[in-house]
Amino acid sequence: MDHVLRTVGWFVRTPEVPKDGAKLCTIALSHYCEKARWALDLSPLRDTYIEDAHAPVFHYRPTVALTKDRKKTGLPVLVLPGVDPEGPPTVVQDSAEILQHLASLYPKELGHMYPPGDMGDKVRALERKLGEQLGPATRKIVYWEMWQGRQEGIDTCNALLERHYPTAEARMWRLLEAKILPVMLKAMKIDETSTLAALEESREIFREVSALLDSEEGGKGGGAPAGPRRYLLGANRMTAADLTFAALAYPLINPPAFASLGLSGAEASPWAKRLAVITKEFRATPAGQHVLRLYGEERFPETSMAGKEPTGQLCLRTSNRDKWPWQ
Repeated sequence: MDHVLRTVGWFVRTPEVPKDGAKLCTIALSHYCEKARWALDLSPLRDTYIEDAHAPVFHYRPTVALTKDRKKTGLPVLVLPGVDPEGPPTVVQDSAEILQHLASLYPKELGHMYPPGDMGDKVRALERKLGEQLGPATRKIVYWEMWQGRQEGIDTCNALLERHYPTAEARMWRLLEAKILPVMLKAMKIDETSTLAALEESREIFREVSALLDSEEGGKGGGAPAGPRRYLLGANRMTAADLTFAALAYPLINPPAFASLGLSGAEASPWAKRLAVITKEFRATPAGQHVLRLYGEERFPETSMAGKEPTGQLCLRTSNRDKWPWQ
């Protein structure tokens, strides 16, 4: 009985707030959370922040406990010590807000994410468009491909939950999945029709990004030959537009660095084969190659995109993955 009560307590507990350092609350495999994680990994907090990962649905309670608003249940949420050590912490919700907040805190490391002047306005506009359009579209495609086959996708989902999320939440998900999945799909308006629309919307965004990259630069008095842009909007360094596009597109592109998450362990399953066809299509575009290059050169420089075994891998430093409520 004591274990039962403690398990219930796990789901109604108030998450701990770090007294120093930072904590990133996530749904670990979320592409929006990957954007925030990437931003943190570029900051001075890279080696000290912890990640507090939660399974879908089970993230509601800890999120509301931090935001103090029942309508604000989305992740990621970044928790930083407040200006006053005795005062409340600084809580930043939403991946775009987190990136902007970190850029303002650490201009030396992240100031280039938002260039000054007209370029900065264009970066923010593209970042906002990608967040509103590509992010939801990508999520619909992957969820539908995983779950339309039902049991095969459920088995993969359970394996990923066991590997990357708190044990208690993963086990509770397994018990309640028959009720959770239909509710999630309905809430996010995911069905065959909406997924086909999301797929076409993603194709259009990839065409637009490819066109931006195909715009020639160089060759204007500087002696550099004209050629495709290395970064979006003609920037000379990676900006928030590049980072946002790469992070939100990762489920479609499946960069080699994500092999460490176990996503490739289900390659033989029908849903993974269906998604692999989509991945092949999007990787073949200039925009898809841009995502692979950014993950190979900017996110994980150790990862080779030339067919060699990748050495740079995404490592989730979750602080609560292996804990049971009574531990």
